[in-house]
Amino acid sequence: MKRLLRKIVIFIDNQTLYPRGHLFLDKVVLAHVSKSLNVAQGIMALIDAGFPEEAFGVSRTMVEIALNLRYITNRNSEQRAKRFVHYLARWKMELMRRGLKHFYRTDAQGNWILDPKGERIPNYTKTDFRNMLEKKKYAAYVKAARKYPKRTSWTDTGSKASRGGVWMMAMEPDRYESVNGRPVSVRATHLNNGIGLENRKYTRPPTGQRV
Repeated sequence: MKRLLRKIVIFIDNQTLYPRGHLFLDKVVLAHVSKSLNVAQGIMALIDAGFPEEAFGVSRTMVEIALNLRYITNRNSEQRAKRFVHYLARWKMELMRRGLKHFYRTDAQGNWILDPKGERIPNYTKTDFRNMLEKKKYAAYVKAARKYPKRTSWTDTGSKASRGGVWMMAMEPDRYESVNGRPVSVRATHLNNGIGLENRKYTRPPTGQRV
């Protein structure tokens, strides 16, 4: 596995790639590929150091990268890549919300500083956060963040079809790969493993047959 990973890293490093500047898709895909190689090397380093359980935990990131990449490139790719990038605005708004909720003023001994009513005093205010960014940039973040009903999901648009998060991303039929004429999806994988998601029989293609 390490030898295969090393070959892939060398191959990618030897390429000269020029992402199209006016498209989100190129930059998002390359960023995911680059991140996946770094994470894969980190997993191998943890295993070599004798930390297989920790490596298993980090491997979840690889699954998330794979799902993101598959979902973005499956259909409506530029639109999905743009939505993935703009989710940064929603997450920044979420960090501000958490800052207001969880950070309070303390004295030198680490004790809460209370107001005359005995309430904890927030360490930040909304105005403080606004002043940390340029006025136009803050307004742009607020506008972009409104596109995301759920603060923990970049795929949920509020429509019924977009609900389900990871499950929805994995279950979307693949436009480019198929097995026995059926688009590849988690449903097909479950059927192949004998998990009855539906009453159809799934047959593994003969060894050596291209999928």
